[in-house]
Amino acid sequence: MSYLTVPLPFREARYMAEHIREVTLRRHQVPPPELLQAHTDLMVRICYLHPDVEDRDVNKLVMMCMIHDLNQSRHPDHTLILLLDQREWEERETIFYIETRLKPSNPALAQALFNLWKEYGANETFLAKLFREIRDLVRFHRAFMHEKRAQRIYSYHYIECLRLCIGSEWLQVIADSILDSWIVVKEIQNAGPIYFVFGGPGSGKTFVCERLSATHGLEHISLAALIEEEANDPSSARGITINTNRSRGRPIPMDLSISLLKERLRQADGSGILIDGFPASMDELREFEKEV
Repeated sequence: MSYLTVPLPFREARYMAEHIREVTLRRHQVPPPELLQAHTDLMVRICYLHPDVEDRDVNKLVMMCMIHDLNQSRHPDHTLILLLDQREWEERETIFYIETRLKPSNPALAQALFNLWKEYGANETFLAKLFREIRDLVRFHRAFMHEKRAQRIYSYHYIECLRLCIGSEWLQVIADSILDSWIVVKEIQNAGPIYFVFGGPGSGKTFVCERLSATHGLEHISLAALIEEEANDPSSARGITINTNRSRGRPIPMDLSISLLKERLRQADGSGILIDGFPASMDELREFEKEV
């Protein structure tokens, strides 16, 4: 068996690697970083969906996902990292994992992974080069999600450099869609602080917002006004949805409300925003935080 014929052993081995890493991190009392599983699973999905990969090469490409993170399967020795360069350290950790953790229980898988690891490192074959682009696309997406959740702010130069690493036409389409979303996030971040104004019907929210706008220069956005404007646009598909829900006595979908707010926030001048009529629940607030 030179390579796996089904993905199940890959998943079992991958989960074992993550379990070993998690246990080691707990033993060293180190807060675990962002889980690798979500990123690895995303790489696996892209490998299976890529139109330029033949069926006989899919499993080989999928196994490279495992190779990519093998050197992170145990807690790093920072003394060794200082003594060795990054490539030497990754090579040492990968060989250690294959020889001590995988080979005793599954020598065929260990040998297959070792062969693929050498192919991946040489970066000469079509699959090795394609996988590096898939890896870069996942890094690009991860950086976008970090900035979207305000965990880190990246310069536009850094964003462009990540994008230029992706050369495959199919992957470029995905990367460009991420870049478009990234631009939206950047524009919303420049809208300034956002304040929610709460109160029941007739409580004077509009009056309060107008006073605050006049005295502090904040921009007032009313969700009800945005919905009404959209409903009165005969060419708007969202307007049709709004009117249909109203006629049937249904609430306006949460994702539609958030979409209207996002578009309006992109036009803000950066002085700060007052939003009234939203959120109606904690679920809406949590979803808004994820999106905006």
